[in-house]
Amino acid sequence: MSDMRDELLDAAERQIRSSGYDAFSFREIAKEVGIKSSSVHYYFPTKADLGVEVARRYTDRFFESLPDSPQDRTKALADAFSQAIRRDDKACLCGVLGSVHGSLPSPVGAEAKRFFELAIAYLLNKQRSTTTKRAEREWAFQVVALLEGGMILALALDDKNAFTALTRTLPSRP
Repeated sequence: MSDMRDELLDAAERQIRSSGYDAFSFREIAKEVGIKSSSVHYYFPTKADLGVEVARRYTDRFFESLPDSPQDRTKALADAFSQAIRRDDKACLCGVLGSVHGSLPSPVGAEAKRFFELAIAYLLNKQRSTTTKRAEREWAFQVVALLEGGMILALALDDKNAFTALTRTLPSRP
């Protein structure tokens, strides 16, 4: 991937995580990286193309950072969320996108959805399965919702310790 392409993806990710999908523009991204806004179109013809690539890259990086066989998958996922909020002081990109899923272009929404599907699959230690017990699936939903909500709460309260406190009370797998 080219350096400029990476810079554009980084800038778009920062802007989406800070202000949301609807609030970022090619003009703002171009200004941040020091190019003309028309040049952004060279790399990403549309805002949806850029949004898809940002969400895909974020998801891939997030899940590549997780251990393959941890003793406690819930703790490993919580630690990854915690690291993101402490390092970046921003909400999860896909959490931001998920909150406005209905107004996103379909391909961007699909990438946000993929993040949540992978988080659930990671917790359940397998790919999507129709044989997963209902209680286990509901538990995985609850853990992901608590982690995403905990990030929002910690940011809104400007208290990262609120997130840490929440992770100590995550429900055990049924």
